[in-house]
Amino acid sequence: MFNQYRMPFLVNEKGKVALNDRAVAVKCATKHLVKYNPGSKSYERYDGERGLWVLIHEIEVMRMLDNLLVELAETYGHQEVVKRITAAKLGSLCRMLKPHDVKLKSENTAGLEHVRNKVVALVNRKMLHTIRALRHLRIPRASLVKFVATNAGGLQ
Repeated sequence: MFNQYRMPFLVNEKGKVALNDRAVAVKCATKHLVKYNPGSKSYERYDGERGLWVLIHEIEVMRMLDNLLVELAETYGHQEVVKRITAAKLGSLCRMLKPHDVKLKSENTAGLEHVRNKVVALVNRKMLHTIRALRHLRIPRASLVKFVATNAGGLQ
């Protein structure tokens, strides 16, 4: 991953170490499946259990970035750089993450609809069938509709 944006820490010819903001932001987005949705002006994280993008607060993204920085500092031996990271710098890294969209391999979702609590298949236009085994499908957002199991099947 670091090939595209170089290493997370850059060392100049005098030995001074600097953080590569773009590389760290993209690594965080890729590792945690986080993206910024400009339409809703919010961050989202892909929830593989439910197969959908869920809203997360910017503070949670900052925590992910902070934890990633500590991990990278230990891996690359640059703890002194990470010790100087401020809340303002974490906010800057969050903003750096915004233009980098996480791409997930998607599958054909024709006839499938995400509702608040599961994926529902529309069968013969009238019958609804719950598909719990298809949580791995990557559908952008859940609607506000909730599936409630009844004899006839139904949505609320």
